[in-house]
Amino acid sequence: MATALPGRNQDRIARLPAPTGLQRSPNQSKGSDLPVGISGPLVRTRSPSGARYACFLVAIPRYGQKPRRASVYIGTETTYTPERYHQALARAMELRAEAEQAYQREATRDKRQQARAWREHQKPRA
Repeated sequence: MATALPGRNQDRIARLPAPTGLQRSPNQSKGSDLPVGISGPLVRTRSPSGARYACFLVAIPRYGQKPRRASVYIGTETTYTPERYHQALARAMELRAEAEQAYQREATRDKRQQARAWREHQKPRA
């Protein structure tokens, strides 16, 4: 069974990135103004010393695998400053952007491979 406009579909698949389904904007109900995939700052306690520190949690999407979380350290109660907050936020945003790019690359590579396999399967047998 042939598809309509096979040349255009092949060009589109080869040219455009695959749709990933990753969330692009925060939910309306998100309580902070942080970007998608970043939450915090969270205050945690180091178990042996009992020292408290702040960090951001970053959701790291991985195509075909379970997502991971990364923690970006801000500082302890005595070292926490607005400057360190902004530096850690920039690092968290960078980590998320790198993970999204890797996810996009993997999704596009996989979708193109699936399209090639489908085309091979659809070729008439001689």
